[in-house]
Amino acid sequence: MKHARSLVFLLPPALITLGMYGSAPAASAACATQFMSVPIPPQADAHFLTGVAAVGASAWAVGPDATSFGSVVIHWNGSAWVNKALPVTSQQRATLRGVGGSSNIDVWAVGDTYGRSGFLSARGEILDPSDVRTSLRSTTSATDRALALHWDGSSWTKLNAPMPARARGGVLFGMDSVSPTDAWAVGLAWRHPRRGRTLIEHWNGVSLTRVPSPNVGTHASDLFGVTAISTNDVWAVGRWGRLNGAGHALVEHWDGSTWSTVPVGLRNTILTSVSGSSASDVWVVGGPYYHAAHRRPVALHWDGVSWTSEPLPSLPPNTVLFGVTAPSAGDAYAVGAGFDAATGTEAASVLRWNGSDWTRQTSEAGQDGEFLGVAAGTSGVWAVGSTTPDPIDPYDVTGLIETPCQ
Repeated sequence: MKHARSLVFLLPPALITLGMYGSAPAASAACATQFMSVPIPPQADAHFLTGVAAVGASAWAVGPDATSFGSVVIHWNGSAWVNKALPVTSQQRATLRGVGGSSNIDVWAVGDTYGRSGFLSARGEILDPSDVRTSLRSTTSATDRALALHWDGSSWTKLNAPMPARARGGVLFGMDSVSPTDAWAVGLAWRHPRRGRTLIEHWNGVSLTRVPSPNVGTHASDLFGVTAISTNDVWAVGRWGRLNGAGHALVEHWDGSTWSTVPVGLRNTILTSVSGSSASDVWVVGGPYYHAAHRRPVALHWDGVSWTSEPLPSLPPNTVLFGVTAPSAGDAYAVGAGFDAATGTEAASVLRWNGSDWTRQTSEAGQDGEFLGVAAGTSGVWAVGSTTPDPIDPYDVTGLIETPCQ
């Protein structure tokens, strides 16, 4: 499945009420370039959505709650978004970060499990869009483990997600499937808190197996997104470098037998998401690492031979693009958020590729918001993130889903 990706962050504005968590917005003259919010079911805790997948005629969205170290899973059943329960206990909580799948009876959700003394608040990852994932290695618990859950059409099953023997912790951020017997998950594992190493796992229809993957340098190498185009054509993206210093773009490719790094020449840049419709149509997005001076968000395109950086329209300061989806050649969407350090405000961004240019779309979320993932399929186009009804309280967070006006 090539149209669903993931990653993480924040936002306000009012969600419009459209019946009972269903129905698309009414048409208007601005529909051609406008995204509108869609009602989602209420949750017990503050939460945000970090991953979304369009699978068959349905869609799935996941993300952590901001207060109780749990997760939210919601499902688009063709007419409404509904909650789905998870198989976790109160002692071993789950933070879900990415979702993907090949059909309505083959859906994966990935993230990490941890004991009560593990992570800083899940919300701590997203206080600043440029600080992508930096709180992950603040853990001191040996119980932080990579997590993979599988949906078979009726229930979730927890799978063993193997990690390196000496790893103290691990997390999976992205998942994508070629088929029910060929799926990939990516993330990182660590022994030292500031030296995460790439973690790639493969599902063969029976079990998840850790597959050797390259690292760059002696400091952190982290993977955040994956797209599985075919059995011998898989891409993964992330960053490498010092945790609180320079971070540089990381791209890796599976050719059917080996994972290898592919140079793209971007420094002070973090790559957050990847999506492809074919072997000659792959998109990667990201943005500046730690507000690097004079840096802009990036969108790279693979044409089957080389990577090309495509120009982007004017966007808010310090914008990072967190999600991309490429449903077909000549058509793609990218989402993200900017952060103005002077005013402390954030602004959501939605872009669309028309085959020759990226153009900015209008979002109902508007200012002080974030989009963290986007997916496109037969069920529609879905952008997910969060909104903060009370800007005074950064923990008053509510999940957000928008779709193009119809």
